[in-house]
Amino acid sequence: MKKLVLFVVFIGFAQNVKADIIISESFSSSSLPTGWTVAPIQGSVNWLIRNAPGMSSPSGGHYAVFDRFQIGNTAQQHEAVLRTPFFDCSNQNSVYLNMHHYWFGVESTFGYIEISTNGGSSWSQVADYSNITFGSLAAPQDTTFDITSFAANEPNVQIRFRYDDNNLLGRYWYLDDITIYSDPDAAATDLVAPAFLGCGESYGANETVTVQITNEGFLPISNIPVFCDITGGLTTTLSGTYSGTINPGESVNYSFATTIDMSAEAVYNFDSYTDLSGDQYTVNDHFITSRQQYVQTFPYLMDFNGTFGGWTASGAAPPFNNNRNFYHGEIPYLNGPEGEGDSWYAIAETNNNTTQIWVESPTFNLTDLTNPQFSIDLKHRLGSSTSNWFQVQYSINGGSSWTVLGGSSDPNWYTGGTNNWRASHNNPVDVWTTYQKSLCNLVGQSCVKFRVAGIARYTSSFFEFAFDNVRIQDAPDV
Repeated sequence: MKKLVLFVVFIGFAQNVKADIIISESFSSSSLPTGWTVAPIQGSVNWLIRNAPGMSSPSGGHYAVFDRFQIGNTAQQHEAVLRTPFFDCSNQNSVYLNMHHYWFGVESTFGYIEISTNGGSSWSQVADYSNITFGSLAAPQDTTFDITSFAANEPNVQIRFRYDDNNLLGRYWYLDDITIYSDPDAAATDLVAPAFLGCGESYGANETVTVQITNEGFLPISNIPVFCDITGGLTTTLSGTYSGTINPGESVNYSFATTIDMSAEAVYNFDSYTDLSGDQYTVNDHFITSRQQYVQTFPYLMDFNGTFGGWTASGAAPPFNNNRNFYHGEIPYLNGPEGEGDSWYAIAETNNNTTQIWVESPTFNLTDLTNPQFSIDLKHRLGSSTSNWFQVQYSINGGSSWTVLGGSSDPNWYTGGTNNWRASHNNPVDVWTTYQKSLCNLVGQSCVKFRVAGIARYTSSFFEFAFDNVRIQDAPDV
C-alpha cells in the first residue's frame, strides 16, 4: 500500500530555474554533504553515498541509497534515516520538496518521508512508500510534494527519509537531486525592445517596449502584472498584465500597449519588473538596463551615476561568463568609489579562467569632429600574466568586428608593456587616473562603438579593474 498524505505533483523539473531555493543537494561526491546526517535505527544497514550502479538523475554521478538487498535475507530488522540539515522557512508562505528517486516496492517494507518543525523531537508523515515500485535507475521518478501546511513560516525545519524493512527481505531506495524551495517565482529577465542600436539606426517617437518574463519557479504561473519605470530622456511608467500561462523554466515576451518617444538624444533608463501575487523570490523581479539615442552631440561625458548610460555588459551575474563579469555600482576595492559614485568594475570568483568580459558603448557619430579624443578614468591592480589584462576596443561596423584602440607606445595610454593595461599588481593604480587617446583614425566615421574588454583571471586579487567618466570630445588642433 502507498499512502500520500499530501497532494503530489509530478512535473518535469526544470534544472535552470532560480526560485527561492532553500536546499538543493545533488550529492556531488562520495562524502555525505555538509549538514546532512545518516543514522541506523535497527540493524547494520545504513544510508550510503555512491555512484555505482549509475542512476540517470538530472545531475548524474553520486546519489544517496539505502540498499537492503545487499545483505540478503537476514532475520534482523533493518531501519535507518537520511536527514537534511535544519532549514529556515520564516517568511516563506509556500514550500515544496522535489526529488528524483527509485523506490523498489516490496510488500510490507516501507519508505517514509517525514518532517519536523521542533528540532527533531517529533515527526509528521509526508509520504509512505511500500509495495508499488516508483521509477528506476534508468528513469528515476521526478516527484514534488507540497509541504506548505507543515513548513510555511517555520524557522526550524528538517526532513528525513526513513527506510524500514519490517524484518523482511527489502530492496532499495535511491534518492538524488533533492530540492526544497518556495514558489511561485516570476522574474523580469530582459528588455527585448527597444533593442540596442546598430549602424544607421536611431530611436523614434513611437518605440514599443517589450519585456521578457521568465518563470523561475517549478510550477506554472499566469496573470502576471508587468511594469516598466522609464527615466532619463522621459519619465513615465508603463503597466499591463500577461494573462497567459508560463511553464517552469520558460520565457515569454510581453509588449506594453503604450509606445514611448525616444527621439531626443538622451539616455533612457528602464526598470522592468513583475509583481506576481505571492511571489516567493523578489530578488529577480527587476531587470534594470538603459538605452542611449544615437550620439551626435559633443562633448560626450558619461559618469554612470545611477545609470548604465546605454552601455551593456557581456553577461549576467555569476555563474555566467565562468564566474567573471563587469558590474555596475560602487566599486568594492582599490579605495572604493572615492566620491565618484557608480562605476563599472570587474569581478572574478574562480581562478585560472581566461573568459573575456567587456562593457560595450552606445553608437557614436564622429563625422562632425576634426580632432576627436577619447579619455577614461581607471583604477586597476592586474597581474603580469598575459592572460590578465584590459584594453579599449572600437568597432565601425556595429560590433561585427573589433580593433584594439591604440598601443603601448601611445603617451598616457596602455601601461602594461603591450597593447593593454596589466602588470600593475606591484604598483596598483588605487586613485582615479585619467588615460586618453586620440581618435584621429576615426575621423569621418558615423557608426563607432567602443568597448572596455579584457580577462579577469582571478589569481590572488590581481583581477581588479574599474572604469568611469568616459569622455569623447573635439580637442583643440595643435
